[in-house]
Amino acid sequence: MTDDRTGGTAENAHTTYNADSAQTPHTSHTSERVDHNAIGFDADRALAPHRMMPPPAEIADLTTRLVGHGARLVSIVEAIPEAEHTVRAKGALKDWYDLTDSGPGPGAMAHWVYMRALARMCRTFMDYLRERDREGRQRP
Repeated sequence: MTDDRTGGTAENAHTTYNADSAQTPHTSHTSERVDHNAIGFDADRALAPHRMMPPPAEIADLTTRLVGHGARLVSIVEAIPEAEHTVRAKGALKDWYDLTDSGPGPGAMAHWVYMRALARMCRTFMDYLRERDREGRQRP
């Protein structure tokens, strides 16, 4: 497994390291901690440009990690009243269930596209939760 979390994604400045929020105390109803930095690094790696596409074994590993990250984020987002969800959060929840119910299509490219879609949804959930934090809204 290749997991060079600092190499190869310098062009993607979406995720920045923040020691204060690396292991936030936000928990879901399953009491799982959310490591925003780990999710961000995995999403950045998954969303690297095509010319930096990871090998199939790393795609499989990243996909597994992103499914885990996404499941934790979904449980937090779903614990927030639906009336408070943004349009993007609602769309990401729908996409999450559509994609995780069907899985990737056949072939290496389909697995890469699937992994990237999961990464985008994780980012959307994290952005939504960060926005709520900035607004001073409590998480469940």
